[in-house]
Amino acid sequence: MVLLADKKARAEPDEYDQVWCVVGVDQFDVAVAAESSAAIGVELAVSNPCFEFWLLLHHKNCAAPLPCCKDVMTRLRKCLPGYDLRQDQPEI
Repeated sequence: MVLLADKKARAEPDEYDQVWCVVGVDQFDVAVAAESSAAIGVELAVSNPCFEFWLLLHHKNCAAPLPCCKDVMTRLRKCLPGYDLRQDQPEI
């Protein structure tokens, strides 16, 4: 994912001031992502317990404890009923 973000930024260098990659701890080895991002200059944001928590916070202020991705998905689907990580999503 970090390499994909870097590739897109290099393809359109005038379009981006900064390049960020948001990863969830549920599907990424954060240590490897941090090492890769530091080596190529991509900023890294770690979303815990999963990437979808970051999406949820864009739609709703949420201070409730959400210890697992299933809890996050329950709340996110109230904001984005058709959300599926495996499909392309519209930009926020």
